[in-house]
Amino acid sequence: MTAVFAERWMLQHLAENNITERKIPDPVSYYKWPLALAARGKETEALDLLRWINKNSLTEEGHYLSDRSGFHREFHIYSTLWMILAAIRLGDHATVEKALGFVLK
Repeated sequence: MTAVFAERWMLQHLAENNITERKIPDPVSYYKWPLALAARGKETEALDLLRWINKNSLTEEGHYLSDRSGFHREFHIYSTLWMILAAIRLGDHATVEKALGFVLK
């Protein structure tokens, strides 16, 4: 039941705030959302969100630019791996190749 509520809240948040049509300071803060949505069978929404994050913060080298602090700043690869897992699940091979290539350097 919790997963249903979480999914509903996430989709409502994305829609009400028009997230994928805006530029926000740190899109990477949504790094777990594409995989969570894909796991719930919301592939279209997950792929839209993944593409939006990539458009706004994935560099040509495959690094995610983020203003995050603390753990996520020191261990930025943690959030990158969540994005890679989502890309694998969604069949976004270009993102997998780019981001994983960066991680493996």
